[in-house]
Amino acid sequence: VTVPANSALAIEKGVMVGGKSDGSLVINGRLLLEGATSSDIVFQAESGADAADGSWTGITLETGSKAMLKGFTLRGAGGPIPGFPGTKTGLRVKIPVTIEHALIEKNRNVGVWLDGPSTIRNIVFRNHTQGLAGAQALFINNTSVTFDTATFSGNTTGIYASGGQATATSTGPVIFEGNTTNTDPANLF
Repeated sequence: VTVPANSALAIEKGVMVGGKSDGSLVINGRLLLEGATSSDIVFQAESGADAADGSWTGITLETGSKAMLKGFTLRGAGGPIPGFPGTKTGLRVKIPVTIEHALIEKNRNVGVWLDGPSTIRNIVFRNHTQGLAGAQALFINNTSVTFDTATFSGNTTGIYASGGQATATSTGPVIFEGNTTNTDPANLF
């Protein structure tokens, strides 16, 4: 599904979106997730919460899109994007964004990939363990991220920062528990 520029998709509390094996949501316009807690809106494979990592493609916020990402779960995504078999990401964000009150779990290769300055608030990243070279719960690509309460639990790598402009700061607790590697580089904070 593609949301074109100058269009919007608003998803309210109580909605569950089930992705097919080659299913993806590409946003060129606006995406409004209007939940209050991580269980209010759920994105997962149509086969359910126990589906394997990478059971559907995931969500991409393209350059020029806009988004409010609040109160949702994203799980089991990161399947190959048609035409780009090496790209596996649950949520790819190419714009500045705030993501809050979310559970990001069990996505293949990368849970969330950020290309624009972003704020992470009240989020749990857990069980990202499958991927071509391990898995990262959060990939920061040459940009800055501010954290205000985040937990990274049971991931191969909690946060991977790439590029000379990749930075992370925290205004609230960032908790690491049971990850193989918490941050790469180790001195990210």
